[in-house]
Amino acid sequence: MQNLKILDKLGLKSNDQKVYFSLLELGSASIKQLIEKTHLHRSYIYDILDNLMGQGLVSFFIKDKKRYFNAEDPQKLFSVIEKKKQELSIDSEELKKIIPIYKKTRKSTFKSGSNGFYRKRRN
Repeated sequence: MQNLKILDKLGLKSNDQKVYFSLLELGSASIKQLIEKTHLHRSYIYDILDNLMGQGLVSFFIKDKKRYFNAEDPQKLFSVIEKKKQELSIDSEELKKIIPIYKKTRKSTFKSGSNGFYRKRRN
């Protein structure tokens, strides 16, 4: 299973991808099946599944008092991309508000080297 760099950018680490693609291959899977397929520790798989469910990429159902997990359609990855774009847009707007405040408070610059020292001293 390959690690896709685009999914890294979406916040899906290597093991997140491993669990997600394993679910795509297996269809519905129990924790035991995921442990066998991914060779990851049980508690780590639960943490990964919580993350994937939070992003809407995994869901679960209960059958015979056992939880089974499903990977959502890979098309859902596009909604994750859109969500990231919105978050970045909001962050960008906040940054635009903050920068002018700090631009006004900036009073001095540092120049290294002897030329920088003399140039600054003459000004």
